[in-house]
Amino acid sequence: MIAPPRLASQLLERRLHPDERDELLGDLDEQHRARVLRDGASAASRWYWRQALALAWGFAVRRRDVVSTSHERVRGAWALGTFAHDWRIAGRSLRHSPAFALVAFVTLTFGIGLSTAVFSLVDGILLSPLPYRDGDRLVRLAEHGPPQSSMRNMSPSLDGRARSMLTDTTIGVWSATTGTLDAFVPASIGGVNVTTAAGTEQVQIASVGGQFFEALSIAPIAGRLLHRGDDDPSAPLVAVITKAFGDRMFTDAAA
Repeated sequence: MIAPPRLASQLLERRLHPDERDELLGDLDEQHRARVLRDGASAASRWYWRQALALAWGFAVRRRDVVSTSHERVRGAWALGTFAHDWRIAGRSLRHSPAFALVAFVTLTFGIGLSTAVFSLVDGILLSPLPYRDGDRLVRLAEHGPPQSSMRNMSPSLDGRARSMLTDTTIGVWSATTGTLDAFVPASIGGVNVTTAAGTEQVQIASVGGQFFEALSIAPIAGRLLHRGDDDPSAPLVAVITKAFGDRMFTDAAA
């Protein structure tokens, strides 16, 4: 029996994937023997070469995944065809069940929106650094008392306990005894009425200690900021205003 061209067989052995190499070579050998009996050895050899080159080229262009099984097809064309087929089936199923399609669409919309919102909060609170120098070293201290149900005139915290306002005595003790913090700055946020030439308006203010701007490494646009001497009870009152509020106040006064 005349064997297939040896060089063509070696080419297929090198180029075909191991999962289908033996099966394809066996089929080609059987067809080659049948063509030898029907068309002659020369015609059978030419046919075998054409099949070998076509298979080698096809497997070189559409390379298979190294972990694929013998029942899978080439990665590119097979994955694309399967994806399109799945979309067609999904589309038919949704057209036949409009109520289910609506529920699925609303669920996906809310799920994606909620996930985006949660990630934005986590990114803004935990991941993104504070816009200050050494922002990762800044901490916020507070006192927490018993559960709110047994305490009155105290602001609630996130964990359900009552958070009390720090007294001047507590602030003084913390400032004098702490050896861990480089600076301890009290801060309290609230609203006050400010009277300008244009009238009275309520603005948000923060009563802070003299080292507040030093701790945050903030430089003034004009004038000066607070310093440690401003903490003295006998020191004159000092206010630091933002540029936006200062521009509005002076513009109203000029008008």
